[in-house]
Amino acid sequence: MNESNSTRFSTLIRNFFLITVLFVGIMNSTMAQTPSCACKGAIQVSVDDNCEAVITAEQILANGSTCGGYSTAVVTLMKTPTGGIIDSGTGEAELIDGQLYIGKTIYGKVATANGTNSCWTTINVEDKFKPTWESIEPDTCVVTCPSLGSFIPVAFDNCHTPRVFQVNEEIVVNECDRPDLFAGPDTLKMIKRTYRAIDESGNVSLTDCSVVFYVVSLDFDDIVGLENVQLECDAPYAKLPNGNPSPTSIVANGITYPGTGYPGLTPWMRTISGEGTTDVVLSNNNLVLAGGTTGTGGGAVTGAQVCINIEKDGDLKFDWYAEMMGTMPPPGNYNGDHAQYTLNGVVTNLTVGGAGTGATPQYNTNVVVPVSKGDVFCFRVRTNNIERWTQLTVSNISGPIPSNVELTPDSEHCNIYVTYEDTNFPTIKCVKKIMRKWQILEWSCESSVNEFYQIIEIIDSKGPVITNLKPSDFASTNGHTCEGIYKLQKPTLKDNCATNLTYDVTYSGGFIKGLKPSDADRYIPVPVGCSEITYTAFDECHNQTSQTVSIFVEDNTPPVAICDQNTTIGLTLDGKAWVPASSFDDGSYDDCELAKMLVRRMDPQACTPCKTPEFPGFTHLGEFVNVGKTNPHYYYISKHKATPAVAVKTAAAMGGYVVAINSDTEDQWLYGKVGEWNLEADYLIGLRDIKQKGLFAWLSGETSTYRNWNTGNPKDVVDGHNDYDYVRVLDANGKWEDFGYNTCDAEEFLYVVEITDPCGFSTYAQFCCSDVSTNHMVQFRVIDKAGNWNDCMVNAVVQDKLPPAITCPPHMTVTCNDYFDLAKLTASFGWPTSYDNCQPTRITTDSLIELNSCRIGKITRNFTATDAGGRTAKCTQIIVVTGHKYPFVMDANRWPKDTLIQGCEDPNDEAFDPDFLGRPDLIADNICSLVGADYEDQIFTFNNLNGEACFKILRHWTVIDWCQQYTTPGGGYEYVTWTHTQVIKVYDPVKPRIISDCAPKSVCTYDPNCAAGYIELIATADDVCTDQLRYTYKIDLNNDKVFEYLPSGSLDSRFSKSGLATIVGTSRVNTVDASGTYPIGSHRIEWSFEDRCGNITKCDQLFTIANCKAPTPYCINGLASSLMPMDTDNDGTADSGMVEIWAKDFDNGSSHPCGYTVYHSFAPITLDAQKHPVLVRGRTFTCDDLGRNDLNIYVGVVTPTGELVQDFCSTFITIQDNNDVCDEDNARLVVQGDVMTESNIGIKDVNVALQGAEMNALTANNGIYTFNNVPFGSTYTVAPTKDDDHLNGISTLDLVMIQRHILGVEKLNSPYKLIAADVNNDKKITASDLTELRKLILGVVTKFSSNDSWKFFDKSYQFTDPLEAQAATLPLVYNIENIKSDMIINFIGVKIGDVNGNVVANADNNATETRTSQSLALITDNQTFESGQTIDVPVVVSQNSEVAGFQFTVNFDTELFSLVAINSNLPGVTDNNFGFTKLANGMIAVSYNKENPMAINEGENVFTLTLKAKANGSLENALWVDSAVTPAEAYAQDFSLMNVKLAVNNRTAESANLYQNTPNPFKGSTTIGFDLPESSEASITIYDVTGKKVKVITNTFRKGYNSIDLSKNELGSTGGVLYYTLEAGSFKATRKMVVIE
Repeated sequence: MNESNSTRFSTLIRNFFLITVLFVGIMNSTMAQTPSCACKGAIQVSVDDNCEAVITAEQILANGSTCGGYSTAVVTLMKTPTGGIIDSGTGEAELIDGQLYIGKTIYGKVATANGTNSCWTTINVEDKFKPTWESIEPDTCVVTCPSLGSFIPVAFDNCHTPRVFQVNEEIVVNECDRPDLFAGPDTLKMIKRTYRAIDESGNVSLTDCSVVFYVVSLDFDDIVGLENVQLECDAPYAKLPNGNPSPTSIVANGITYPGTGYPGLTPWMRTISGEGTTDVVLSNNNLVLAGGTTGTGGGAVTGAQVCINIEKDGDLKFDWYAEMMGTMPPPGNYNGDHAQYTLNGVVTNLTVGGAGTGATPQYNTNVVVPVSKGDVFCFRVRTNNIERWTQLTVSNISGPIPSNVELTPDSEHCNIYVTYEDTNFPTIKCVKKIMRKWQILEWSCESSVNEFYQIIEIIDSKGPVITNLKPSDFASTNGHTCEGIYKLQKPTLKDNCATNLTYDVTYSGGFIKGLKPSDADRYIPVPVGCSEITYTAFDECHNQTSQTVSIFVEDNTPPVAICDQNTTIGLTLDGKAWVPASSFDDGSYDDCELAKMLVRRMDPQACTPCKTPEFPGFTHLGEFVNVGKTNPHYYYISKHKATPAVAVKTAAAMGGYVVAINSDTEDQWLYGKVGEWNLEADYLIGLRDIKQKGLFAWLSGETSTYRNWNTGNPKDVVDGHNDYDYVRVLDANGKWEDFGYNTCDAEEFLYVVEITDPCGFSTYAQFCCSDVSTNHMVQFRVIDKAGNWNDCMVNAVVQDKLPPAITCPPHMTVTCNDYFDLAKLTASFGWPTSYDNCQPTRITTDSLIELNSCRIGKITRNFTATDAGGRTAKCTQIIVVTGHKYPFVMDANRWPKDTLIQGCEDPNDEAFDPDFLGRPDLIADNICSLVGADYEDQIFTFNNLNGEACFKILRHWTVIDWCQQYTTPGGGYEYVTWTHTQVIKVYDPVKPRIISDCAPKSVCTYDPNCAAGYIELIATADDVCTDQLRYTYKIDLNNDKVFEYLPSGSLDSRFSKSGLATIVGTSRVNTVDASGTYPIGSHRIEWSFEDRCGNITKCDQLFTIANCKAPTPYCINGLASSLMPMDTDNDGTADSGMVEIWAKDFDNGSSHPCGYTVYHSFAPITLDAQKHPVLVRGRTFTCDDLGRNDLNIYVGVVTPTGELVQDFCSTFITIQDNNDVCDEDNARLVVQGDVMTESNIGIKDVNVALQGAEMNALTANNGIYTFNNVPFGSTYTVAPTKDDDHLNGISTLDLVMIQRHILGVEKLNSPYKLIAADVNNDKKITASDLTELRKLILGVVTKFSSNDSWKFFDKSYQFTDPLEAQAATLPLVYNIENIKSDMIINFIGVKIGDVNGNVVANADNNATETRTSQSLALITDNQTFESGQTIDVPVVVSQNSEVAGFQFTVNFDTELFSLVAINSNLPGVTDNNFGFTKLANGMIAVSYNKENPMAINEGENVFTLTLKAKANGSLENALWVDSAVTPAEAYAQDFSLMNVKLAVNNRTAESANLYQNTPNPFKGSTTIGFDLPESSEASITIYDVTGKKVKVITNTFRKGYNSIDLSKNELGSTGGVLYYTLEAGSFKATRKMVVIE
């Protein structure tokens, strides 16, 4: 940035002067009234003894008459000519931080008081003060030879720390003959040195500093020995010629090979008191001081003290523990025996004394003491007693103190001789041990030798490296079962040290042990779908490495189609036959699963038009005719989801293809049709990049170029290859998105099939009359679940076996006086009608006439109908002809006719007289006839509502022909008479009148739960004749044309009623009330009124109960979008930007309690004339909208009553110009970097936010993130976060390591591990961190309470004190001020809680788990029990073990037991060592550890379960250990992993056993475990509660324990309670499991 500013300087100066000239010219008249300013060209300023300077206006101005004078002028100091103000003031300004500007140029500006005129000058800042010494007198020091080189006298300077260097040296060696010159025989030499100091400005001290050193021999108590070392056999360590590790690091070819190190000399200096005794033990960062006793009790003296010189400014940190030793008579306390520290002689007590404080141990952790360079810091213990003393232990010392001085063999110039000797031990269990004996000799007048021992172990703890395995592979079904036969890949194995390597193969349903790469090929059965095969490699030291590959077995085997060769089809009465495809099936099958059967005619044109095809498992969306086309295409969406490959195959098998979209009209039509079904799922279309080169084409072969890509699609082609070759339509917005298809991780989608031929395949085939008596070929197709298909042909013979139907005219009776022509009987007596399902019929007749000469008798007419097939039908008509002997005949037509007449209820009304209702016709054909008539009435009134009239008059007529007589047997005669009864029916034709309005009615309810609502429903009616009417009303809920019936078949009385209407007063108004509470929706009520004459009047009234509550709006709180480039002037260059945003994009789940359709708009919603909502769905943003735009999103519904109700939520959108289309001068930059672990492994899916730009990025597998198009010159903050998978990398082993650190047994060796150990984020590592971490391991909590899963900080950060890193204030974000160029900003990530480094940071970082051959073997004895019995189950170790900790999950059968208690005899075990969150599922998590490995002997109790039996049974199959909650593992004394297993002794005869699935209930996946007494075939069948089979798994399983993993997806949409049954030979058992949403 300095270079950039310097480059711009000259331009700024020129612009400054240009502006000044223009400004002066324009404002000349104004400036004439203001004093002018004149400054010196340049000045020099020297800082004072505080490195500060005061710069006055007098120093800068040319004279006192300019700028209004020295006292009123305003002085401003600046870093640049135009900005970067340092200070400003009237008459003067202060330069405070002078050290920042020494040797540099700053700028001074002087302006008039009103700021109208000003001038400026350059200021060169100088420092002319010389360094000085802390002491001017010659100094004398007593030192050891190794510490001599670290001594430097202290010099001071006004601005910077000066550099001190040696200019002279004189040495006098002690030859043991000058006791007068040397203090004693331990003095080795005397050295006189002269030092000089110089500061950064080149100023040299006025005088030199002289120091006399007396170099004395070492105190061997100050020598710190070496810790034991463990090296990996292939580690890059320095080696001696004999192959042993070298203590010296070696650099070769730029690579440093570390050595095992040398003994060192502690920098701590002892002080011995003449009164007390002292005992000081020194080690790395740990001190032990024993004060001892005075022997007299004559006052407090210093019993023991160690001191050290501070190297630089900083904080000294430590933990301490003080304990009173010896006899402690009450009331003892620390009052005269304090533990203390001193800083430059100032004493601070660590312990607390005084009356009542007691002499119990006292301690504190993380004590912080600020120190400065040159300070002397001491720990000391005072003593004032004869029989007791204080012992002080100081640990975890860190800060700006010197490190140990290495004593190497090349130290002879200090008279120190260091040698070592190695003793090699035989290799035992792949561990080679070397004992290194160190000898240290310092020559002096009294020489001595000291010895130290160091153990070096060379181990092989790494498993072999597995290569040459394809991570994924493919296989096809074998053609006769639903599985594939897969040839195992042969891995390449390479080990760091061993050569004899083997590997095991584990797969679903099998295990192969002890393979070698040179073995013959091996084949295994693999089920259809994705399976995993695990290769586990072993070296000679039993180290192991595993690698898992995915195998995808695809079902490419077509099903077997079996059909009848010939099929006879009979037509029905309508002349057609609709034959389902299953009718042609004769046992078709598939190795895996048949999905559907289809059929089509080879000659479909015979019975046109064809009906719209139907397909099982698909919903017909409709037909669509594309632009320029005449025939419609048929569209279907699947009811199931499938992979893209299966979808394409299935569409082709159906005779179509995955839909091809040729226009925007078709696209919008299809998107709307799919949306009508509210599927809320994306769906596939038939656009694909088959060659994966970025060239998309329709699978149908259509050449349409129409596309509707979503923003950011199609994705860029990388390295010439496109991984995103399929396309789906997004349910959210109808846009298209390309995506990749991975067989094993393939996502399944709905898909749309387009059918062009309606006469193609369907679930049925149509036959008709034109097919009769001819053969027709039918293509029968079966399709399996994978889309494979097969056909067979059927010869269909169509027959018409139905005879015609004939109906004769009715039988008739006529008189001889009637006119009829025997030659033309049809004219008088009619002709029959006939019907046939296919062809017209032919009718023939054969009549038999049987009449006498008087035309009295009968006529018999026989008819026969015959169809085209010769099938016949017959009928007969009989006509009876009657006659009279006499000329006059009182024919029936002479009588008055029966009458139906309107009236009310009065039979005496004259309207019923014969004059009105008719008399007999007495006109005779003979003039001699004298005919008379008379009548008598009978009146009948009816109250039967179902009667034929209101009332009847039976009028009995008698007619006599006086001219006709006949002789009676007695000798007389009688006149011929005729009688007849005339029926007069009186009816009321006027129906009741419904007075009330039957118009639709609606009411609103505002219930938040969309419950029922009350509505008033009243109907009134009257009638002209009937006073009180009978009523009936029936209610059709939801207006589905079906009234509400009970299961018995009768109407539901809650929604129907009948009876007599209510009449108020004397009015004839009948009232019926059906008011009440009805469900939300639109319903229909049928009102019915009936009068006494059976007249009924009905009306339907629609009524609606609508929930008029406004919808609840929920908005996303802010979106960000970038403008898309636009070329408004068509010059080929983007010169503007625009983006369209939909109101629905802001929706975050707005809803209405009744599920009404919710509309979204940028403006208030209105209704048009048709009650359709008028919306502002989208809004366009341009360059004028850059930045934040506040918005209201209106959310509304139209109720079933047509009412609009709405509400709104407020949000905003940030419009960005990431494509740089709004300001061509505004540069765009890149901010990128990586996020790595301490081991430099990339961390995936870290959310990196660029605050200030509203941009976010997720890191890739390599941990890299990138922000492109970052605007120039702004301020940003880069902030990485990741707070998921808290258990990643965490186990009880981490607890072991953290506890060892806390207790000082073994310190965590990196600052990053210290940060990881601070689980509760309180900047300390204490037992509280262990407690929270154990809760996570046991499943008590799922995340840390006060910490994220990961902590990130700037990678360039340097720890002030790496040994106290957890207390550091870390830069968790990176701030960018005024960005001017691309930036690379890297971060370090620490997985909280993981101190042993086995976190899986990304998909490629598969943490390998190496387990020893040792196991923590647990056993318990089998027990039998009865229901209600309480038993104790002690679990003990079966063999001696030495462990540092363990964890596992204890399982018991919840159908047999409930837990009463769990206890343990292990030291320190409490309830906190157990997790009970899964107790309802019979699972208890266990975690236990100690700071040091502990021996657990054979038979020693680990825990005891107290269980209460719920049923009779035995323990052998009801208790087990696994990794369901907490992974089962233990830690050996070297912290390697061990297996944990539990056996039950004294089992009964081995038998099969089915365990409860775990977890249960489950949401994603579960495991079903079972035992088999021997290797055999077994099956697991899953049923739903109706007994329907959901899934069947059959395989050959090994003897002993087996398990099957099930995912919820495998069970389809089935949820709730399921049952699973194990069948193996004669064994059969069933258990219940629960699937939750």
